[in-house]
Amino acid sequence: MHRRLTLAALLIAATGGLALPASAASVNVVVTVGSPASTAVSCAPVASFTGSAPAGAVVCPITVTPSNWTGSVALSGPDAALFSIGATPLQLQVGGTALSNTSCAGGNGQCNVTLTATP
Repeated sequence: MHRRLTLAALLIAATGGLALPASAASVNVVVTVGSPASTAVSCAPVASFTGSAPAGAVVCPITVTPSNWTGSVALSGPDAALFSIGATPLQLQVGGTALSNTSCAGGNGQCNVTLTATP
């Protein structure tokens, strides 16, 4: 019994104080941004999805500065085909198919996409 309590305590400590059920599935989106030195791109806050991410769900709003920037934002990376960019407002969103925790390239619930702003 003491061994189980110790393992539970380690799990709680490792998850920042939250004991997560082993059956919890989630989709995490890791967004990397890039741009020329004259612009800055942000994509935050990044949404968290428990279970699955429905088609069209907003992952994050995209902001490109300076305010008079004109150009385009492109997607790349191993999971880019699973996402799209909404134009008004500018945002990263799940593409036409819902994402599950096995949809992404690694099959581990983590999708990786890169946003790059070009003038």
